[in-house]
Amino acid sequence: MKRFIIGVVVLGLLTFGSVASAWQNVCPSNGFYYCDSIGKVPYNSNVTGMLRGIRVGEKIVGVAWRPKGSFIGSAGIAPRNQFYYIIDGGEYTGTTFLRECVEIDGK
Repeated sequence: MKRFIIGVVVLGLLTFGSVASAWQNVCPSNGFYYCDSIGKVPYNSNVTGMLRGIRVGEKIVGVAWRPKGSFIGSAGIAPRNQFYYIIDGGEYTGTTFLRECVEIDGK
């Protein structure tokens, strides 16, 4: 039983470490379209109805590349190879999270 608990703790630490490093901003070394939105306020852009144009965080703090099937935080698993905005939730969520760049409009 002790081995199991130690194994779970070690696996959790390894997973946390890989998630933290996976969310590194790719923009310092690459100047492309999505990087222009860093520092702007994120709003929903590709949803219909009442959620379109709703502010989803404090500001966009970076861009991360996530391959299909990789962990993207509370949002679950990346549905496709995609660039994701790293969003500081501030008072809205109290945490940093990822959203697909095509879903967000930085203003």
